[in-house]
Amino acid sequence: YPALKVQLLHGPNEELTEQVRTGEIDAAIVVEVTREASDGMRWTPLYEEPLMLIASARITSPRAEVAALLKSQPFIRFKRHAPTGMKIEQVLRKLRVKPDEIMEVNSVAAIVDLVRQNVGVAILPLLKHADWMRDPSLVVLPLPYRAPARVIGMIESDRQPRITAVVRELLLQSLR
Repeated sequence: YPALKVQLLHGPNEELTEQVRTGEIDAAIVVEVTREASDGMRWTPLYEEPLMLIASARITSPRAEVAALLKSQPFIRFKRHAPTGMKIEQVLRKLRVKPDEIMEVNSVAAIVDLVRQNVGVAILPLLKHADWMRDPSLVVLPLPYRAPARVIGMIESDRQPRITAVVRELLLQSLR
């Protein structure tokens, strides 16, 4: 597709969704769009990232209990008002745990680096291409019940449906 121009932009969900809505861009890959999707826009889920507890291997083992770690270790919270942060809050409520929050960060990579440095534990989405399970400095624990996953998908305007459909299908094929 030599005439297709793909430009990589990085920004908050709301900003990218608004750029699609206004026609500034034709499509964006974002975390879960539910209420933002409207007429003239299409949302296609691409894949899910399950929420997991991430801890330093220096403080725990793969057999540790999630609730016990959340009660005993400092907690690094993912930005609470982001869609992922709201899912994490649901998990904490379901576990009936009020962790000792030491900071709130809006970057999965930054939180993982802080966990590696044994600053605290975190609940994060297991990124599709992250190799945290093989990282000897980390312990990645599943949550004790079917926790929500964050959904990564494509939001697109209906201004260029044939073009965005090609991009969507190529993305879906590459993710299979």
